[in-house]
Amino acid sequence: MSGLVSRLVSLRVNNMGLDKLNFLIAGQLKTSRTETIENYYRDKVNCLGVIGISNPYAVKGLARCTLYEKGKKINEFPLKSIHLKGTHWFNQILMIPIFSLYLIGMLKAVFKLKRKFDVFIGVACFSTLFGILLKKIGLVDKVIYYTLDYYPLPRKWHINTIINKIIWHLDKYCCKRVSLVWNISPRIIEAREKLMNFSREEYNYVPVPLTYGEELLRYKKREEIDEDTLVFVGTISQNQGLEMVIEAMPQLIKRKPRLKVEIIGRGPSQETIKKIIKEKGLQDRFVFHGFVEDEEEVLSIISRCAVGLCTWTDDVDNNAIYADPGKPKLYAFCGIPMVITNVTAVAEEIHKTKAGIAIDYDKSQFVDAVLKILDGENSFEQYRQNSYAFAKRYTTEAVFENVNQTILDF
Repeated sequence: MSGLVSRLVSLRVNNMGLDKLNFLIAGQLKTSRTETIENYYRDKVNCLGVIGISNPYAVKGLARCTLYEKGKKINEFPLKSIHLKGTHWFNQILMIPIFSLYLIGMLKAVFKLKRKFDVFIGVACFSTLFGILLKKIGLVDKVIYYTLDYYPLPRKWHINTIINKIIWHLDKYCCKRVSLVWNISPRIIEAREKLMNFSREEYNYVPVPLTYGEELLRYKKREEIDEDTLVFVGTISQNQGLEMVIEAMPQLIKRKPRLKVEIIGRGPSQETIKKIIKEKGLQDRFVFHGFVEDEEEVLSIISRCAVGLCTWTDDVDNNAIYADPGKPKLYAFCGIPMVITNVTAVAEEIHKTKAGIAIDYDKSQFVDAVLKILDGENSFEQYRQNSYAFAKRYTTEAVFENVNQTILDF
């Protein structure tokens, strides 16, 4: 932890319980970790404010400001947001004025709350910059930066080449000016050193992996599982590796004639994927649910499937490399094992605990892994139990028990 405890400055939050502190959280809703932190802390601190902004590509009407006291919601009002349609290249440039307007709206919301906060948690870079501003004007005492990802450069020059480099510098700026950095993946530390020559000794950090609340845990009985169904949940994009799954289906069907894949989500590669499926004559093997907003429905679909798919491609610019994607843990919370490519840091742990099987991005390895999990009654049940045990290690309640102490220490 880079000599964390000895290097942090003693503050007035020292020796105080969480129930005496006022927290403020800021971050994107739905596409970030904001609600998870909100749900965990709202009944554990004296006062909790939430500034939830909306991704410009998300559903309208999500942005809000909420205030809790002793776990009870006492105020909530909407925040203005901008909704973009399409995936035009110039949308990236529009992010500058859009997030400038968000910043003004967020600042107005904090003034409207009429509170001073002991601890600010910024979920991702933009929200943390907002927290640093609040600290400068005296509305928060200490700032925590929750880093969710670290984007590598595209293989070919792209507008994102410039954007990613700007974000790297903003990330470094935030790390140097906050009291504590929460890293969702240990690879983020490596990325800063590799891509920005930014030493881990220059800032204070602790690991805070992706979690879900205990209320999301599901474990269906064996007879409730469709053992001929694989499931994919997430954005349907080029880096998700669904092409490999399609290529492998004819070989899998020879061993598992009733096998099918259920897909939850949508994305920029959706039509391309459907076209490939049609060309292969596999339309009856893939079920597209689209974007499912109801969380319970998503969990219900996943928990009755047999194997979860985490087939990220091994491209050097895959944004999953330095992240801790939610997909593997969501599958585990539903009690199903997974096949995961050796792209993310969590793959090694999943393979080691036999919560699933980690493979290279290779069709033959994928086929072997799926069949190894499904073939044999005892092995399938053991994989299910291992997956569920893995999930219990990553409930918000389990992870944040240690995180809370670091907050009280600084």
